[in-house]
Amino acid sequence: MEEILNYHEYLKGKYLDESKLEECAKKLMGKYCIKKPDFFYQIAEIEFYFYSPNHRDIITYPRRCFEKLWFFHQSGVDLTIESSYEGMDPCFGGILIRSVIKYNKAGEKLETICGPQKCVNELFDVLNAVDNSNELTPLLVKHDFGDVEVAKTQRYISFNVPTIKESRDEKEFQHEIRELAKRKRDYILSENQKRESNADSANGGWLIASEEQNSFDSFCDYLQAKYRYYMKDVQWEKGYKAANMDKRENNYKYLLVTL
Repeated sequence: MEEILNYHEYLKGKYLDESKLEECAKKLMGKYCIKKPDFFYQIAEIEFYFYSPNHRDIITYPRRCFEKLWFFHQSGVDLTIESSYEGMDPCFGGILIRSVIKYNKAGEKLETICGPQKCVNELFDVLNAVDNSNELTPLLVKHDFGDVEVAKTQRYISFNVPTIKESRDEKEFQHEIRELAKRKRDYILSENQKRESNADSANGGWLIASEEQNSFDSFCDYLQAKYRYYMKDVQWEKGYKAANMDKRENNYKYLLVTL
């Protein structure tokens, strides 16, 4: 697991080494599984999130934790890297679990669970409330599925896109799209600042100070970054397409193209 979550390998001077992400995705999907008492799960789709002063991806949820933990947030659950936002030099992030393939003990493939919230419901449906033996806790363990082929695309970041009418004047349309993305950026900053304040009011200020200089164009760059990786040749749930965006995401894709 060190070769996946040891960010000394994937980070250089707190820059994200994007060339390593595909290698990391292949290892996570092909050489590990998430194990429960009666089932095990192959990871089929993930998204990378990372924030540092040199990689200001504010879409990443702030956190203060060790590596190799399950970190829950409103979008799902991450496998964490070592994370902190002490002082003015924050560095935090993780890998969002988006889809998994479920197997029984005999190794028979049962179903594909698609979407980060569904993965949380499946993997963490029952935990022990009084015994700390943790036998019910899903664990990431080595398991050789063989070599896997992966592809990458943009992460799924929800926008209220259907309110935009594409039939209107092109200049007006592009202006509204930019305003929509700006509102999204402002909302993320506001929510992250709340988390920062709630976590440690005495240590507040790094996010506000660092992001005052973060340009809108930089935010759009991270919206378009291809940090979502998925296995090829997976039988996805009906209506779920990891490779091809649905109608809502096509609008989102158009939004990014026109920014």
